[in-house]
Amino acid sequence: RGPERIAIVHLRGHQKGLNPLVRGNNLADQEAKQAALRTHSKETIKKTRGDGIDYDIDTVKTDTHCYVLSFTVQEKEKLLQMGIEEKEKGHWKLPDGREILPKSLALR
Repeated sequence: RGPERIAIVHLRGHQKGLNPLVRGNNLADQEAKQAALRTHSKETIKKTRGDGIDYDIDTVKTDTHCYVLSFTVQEKEKLLQMGIEEKEKGHWKLPDGREILPKSLALR
């Protein structure tokens, strides 16, 4: 079971000690390093759900998790209005290289 919401907390990094803030920061750093080393394989599926909205579904499998990137037609239109282009099938990236997540995945 994944987290229900994601919170970003800014703390001073690379500290030593045993207090909860330092330990949490070190744990987050360790998890980020492990996530960066995971391998990904992609398979794209075109699917229409019963709600009448077309979704392009791109499943990203890692060693331990499976994420589904599914942008609604409305989300895609909004991205195009903002001048953001689809770099790969189902992958939208900002000019600086950061990837955009669909709302359905960002709220997990």
